[in-house]
Amino acid sequence: MIIELRKIAALLYKDLLVLFRDRAGLMIMFFMPAALVVAITYIQDNTFKSVLELDVPVVLLNKDEGQFGLSVRQKIEESIFFNVTVLDNKSEVSSLKDDVWSGKYMIGIVIPENFTKSLSDNSTKVISRLFGGQSLTDLEVLDIEIYADPSIRDSLVNAVVSLLREYSTKFQMEFVFSRIHAQMFNFRAITSSMGGTTAPNIDEFDFVNINKRIITKGGIETDPPNSVQHNVPAWTVFAIFFIVVSFSASLIKERDEGSFVRLRTIAFPSYYYILSKAAIYLFVCILQFLLILCVGVWVFSLIGLSSFEYVGKLMPLLFVVVCTAIAAIGYAALVGGVASTHHQATVFGAVSIVILSAIGGVWVPVFAMPEICRIISGWSPLNWGLQAFYDVILRNCNVSEILLHCYKLTGFGVVTMVIGSVYGFRKSPLSQ
Repeated sequence: MIIELRKIAALLYKDLLVLFRDRAGLMIMFFMPAALVVAITYIQDNTFKSVLELDVPVVLLNKDEGQFGLSVRQKIEESIFFNVTVLDNKSEVSSLKDDVWSGKYMIGIVIPENFTKSLSDNSTKVISRLFGGQSLTDLEVLDIEIYADPSIRDSLVNAVVSLLREYSTKFQMEFVFSRIHAQMFNFRAITSSMGGTTAPNIDEFDFVNINKRIITKGGIETDPPNSVQHNVPAWTVFAIFFIVVSFSASLIKERDEGSFVRLRTIAFPSYYYILSKAAIYLFVCILQFLLILCVGVWVFSLIGLSSFEYVGKLMPLLFVVVCTAIAAIGYAALVGGVASTHHQATVFGAVSIVILSAIGGVWVPVFAMPEICRIISGWSPLNWGLQAFYDVILRNCNVSEILLHCYKLTGFGVVTMVIGSVYGFRKSPLSQ
């Protein structure tokens, strides 16, 4: 037992030396992601709030059978921003909330029953205020509810709010002015009927509230997420997977220089070799996460950005980091095993990670992609890691609720590590 531990300790020490000698790899693994997360977040902080022409999945629950509900449905369906699904008006609001929270839809809109009738009744009361001097205290305040997935840009939710506010204001004014149109030509009659009082402010007649709510686990509402909450997990996943450059290069270097052959003379199981290297790089991935976490918590506040909020979420986040790291290490072992030269591994590894990150939603939100890209995104390990981070950070999920993503990451890592090890062993001199 002691001899085995000494062998493992020697391998760990050897891999640490190899890692420390790879200064370029260390720069790529640590300083590049730190610089990226600061630069991209700082630049994106303002553009994060801009409105883009996106095919955002929206679900509409229209319980109003009047003109207002039908018109809103038609206008939203005609909009270039949204891909609308209309629920049966007998559906429950709780079901809509669950669909939004699960990520099936980015935005949910609920128009209450008898909304058009209530608008008409309020308009009648407004006319009484204009011409009879009666109080408006008995106006019914009408609420349109908007539920948003926490991972969506706040600017898109605000676009929906603005759209609905425009429609509601238009209908309110149409109802009011259609009733006084015949009397607008007799201004003296109007002022006389008002008893010489000051004309009411038109803002008094805005009796429609549009409530924006960000939905998390259990339908609990939370504040809208900011660019920091999006970028910290995104660039953490990217940084973790970028170890493919250093890891695969290390494998090929030892294979080409004969280090692997010399290590095999110690007579230890072959899987010790890859597991030793995996343990070192797992530790590196955790350090990467802690570095970016420190940047998000302390550095961002120094340059005018919001600090990253992680209180109560550290352990689930570390669990996601470990699973993501296993997937990244497995992929790196596959690249190192398949590639024939250091140059092949470096170029292919770097380019493939950039491509996988783009497909996985690191560069562009998945909901903003074309349909075919959304389907492909579901097969990207970077997307699995990113969604697991989002579930913890934005949706307040616990470990048991992110296990599906973590199982995918771990399974991907194990399978690719085995395949990479088999390929690597076949290319070593021992198999010749």
